Amino acid sequence: MVPAVIAVVRGLRSDRGHVRGGLYGSQATFTHGGQEVATCSAAIANGVARCRFESVPAGRFAIGMMHDEDDDTVFDQGFMGIPEEGYGFSRDARGTLGAPSFDSAAFDYDGRSARSLSITMRYGI
Repeated sequence: MVPAVIAVVRGLRSDRGHVRGGLYGSQATFTHGGQEVATCSAAIANGVARCRFESVPAGRFAIGMMHDEDDDTVFDQGFMGIPEEGYGFSRDARGTLGAPSFDSAAFDYDGRSARSLSITMRYGI
């Protein structure tokens, strides 16, 4: 079996679009597009998505997810950066007026077998 991290995302308000995610290896890269260790995209069925990050090495990681309801691959934000689409983080970490810290969302992965994590999608602030 190929080493993988699977994010099971719940709390989605619709089955429209896809859930997209990034797996990050440090605070310096956390939530910065293009600096992910791995990415995933998954369809939604009955308010749940299973997003699989493939070929993940051993290490300490954090996940950031979005519900891309309009399928434009962009995390839509409105006035003053208020999210218009859903978002969630590993360990269901929460930030204050922004993303949580890497450490609050981080988990260890052994790189040998599949690991499943549950993430709850949030909407608004």
